[in-house]
Amino acid sequence: MRRPLVLLALLPLAACAEPLAPADLARIDRRTCEEAGFAQGADAFRLCLLIQDQNRRIGHLESEVTRLGIRSDSLLYPRSRYYR
Repeated sequence: MRRPLVLLALLPLAACAEPLAPADLARIDRRTCEEAGFAQGADAFRLCLLIQDQNRRIGHLESEVTRLGIRSDSLLYPRSRYYR
């Protein structure tokens, strides 16, 4: 439990660093899933890897939306749909 908290604490610093190589990201994802108790080769382990990848992509999108100053409600309810 302690390691994920440390990783979360270091996450803002990671934004300043160079992006990790895909092989490094895969290694981190595998280790995270193993530490969560999933056995390699199991369907649950593969699902955990997919979730790790999706969370990373969502985090990137959220940071871009914030950086660009886009309000989240404008993404959910575009004006063109309701104001024709």
